Amino acid sequence: MVVSDGAALLTDSGAARSTTNNQMELLAALSGLRAVVARGWHDHARLELVSDSRVALDVARGAWLPRRPDPLAVALRAACVE
Repeated sequence: MVVSDGAALLTDSGAARSTTNNQMELLAALSGLRAVVARGWHDHARLELVSDSRVALDVARGAWLPRRPDPLAVALRAACVE
């Protein structure tokens, strides 16, 4: 969900077979950030990623990356430093 000034601007959901909850959390965070950037909502605005996933938040702020290369984790981290 993307929220601005208390109003929901965008909501989405999804599912995937043969994946983990952490993968879905990373995908959700990355998809939300990409949606904000694609619409230009990030221009002249402060973005804050809010999640109940410690993994997603730690990857986003660069505090943790998986031991094995994970394209979603790398992409989320890259999106957060752009």
